[in-house]
Amino acid sequence: MAGGDTGCCDASAGQDGWIRAFGGNGGLLWTNRFEPPGIPSRTQDLVWDLAVHRRAVYAAGYVAIGTAEEPWKDHEAVVARLTPGGSLAWTHVFRDRGIQDDFDTVRSITIAAGRPVAAIEQNGVESAWTRFVGLRPETGAVRWSKGTNGWPAVVEGTAGGSLYLLSRHPETYRLREFGPRGGLVWSSGDLGRWLADLSIAAGRMSLVGANPTGAGSRVWRYIVS
Repeated sequence: MAGGDTGCCDASAGQDGWIRAFGGNGGLLWTNRFEPPGIPSRTQDLVWDLAVHRRAVYAAGYVAIGTAEEPWKDHEAVVARLTPGGSLAWTHVFRDRGIQDDFDTVRSITIAAGRPVAAIEQNGVESAWTRFVGLRPETGAVRWSKGTNGWPAVVEGTAGGSLYLLSRHPETYRLREFGPRGGLVWSSGDLGRWLADLSIAAGRMSLVGANPTGAGSRVWRYIVS
């Protein structure tokens, strides 16, 4: 599981993310503090999502590249790979050198065709957009990158490499399918304002959110290829 500690009394006072693993009986196995090497641990960081594949744990979120006076400034997206024992295998910090003091973060990470793919929210203060990044599992090096519009919420991948993205635009949500390198395949159109999550299991994708009529909740079910 992933979580974070905050200062008093909300996230503006500081965020410090971590990952913890538990055994089958609920006992704590290990904790990783999610501190990218070379960046002072006093700066803020947070884990937004986890993905597990072949016993490797991929943790995704952000780290602040700040100063001693303003340690919260300039969030940069991060993906880290952890070993089954919780030690760090590699970390990739996506430094956005062209824009200073913006807020970039990996909102979601998935496994597609056996490799990690991150959905990065870029420039999240006002005009956010999504950047897909496919990574090499052995080293964290970037294999490919592709941008699209919308604020990313959740991305899910398939064994064939397809990507399914739930994103906000900006007052409504959409579900879209993308190819193995981020090319758009189809879009659902507007699905409403309150969507929570999506998941893929046994060739079926479930999307959970509010009923567009305002009467309770709703589950959408799709067949994925």
